[in-house]
Amino acid sequence: RTLALYAGASTILFGGIYFALPRITGKAWLSGSLVRAHVVLTLVGVVLLVVSLAVAGLNQGRDLLDASVPFSRILADTRPALAAAVVAQLLLLAGSIIFLANLYGTACVILNLSVPAWLNPSMEKHAS
Repeated sequence: RTLALYAGASTILFGGIYFALPRITGKAWLSGSLVRAHVVLTLVGVVLLVVSLAVAGLNQGRDLLDASVPFSRILADTRPALAAAVVAQLLLLAGSIIFLANLYGTACVILNLSVPAWLNPSMEKHAS
């Protein structure tokens, strides 16, 4: 389910928004760097989440097949992979927050509102 939702549905949804918004409004995204950051964080988060959950499932399944393995060892064997899954979900959350910030800043430009200082695109040009 995770692979279908994050890697499939959300990729199509975000790709559609990234493609359609500039064409509908005639304005570019506020920050190309934020678009790249969102894509990278989402990609890394999805890959890490799928791999870590697969490893956790394989470890748990292996341990459950052996009746002599105590439940505490099953928990200990799956804990590192589940911790990696939490990190992956935090990466996905960070990517979503970046997307929302970029969408908010772009909406401010489209509606001729002042862009917040923390999201000022002119800072991007002077960063290097």
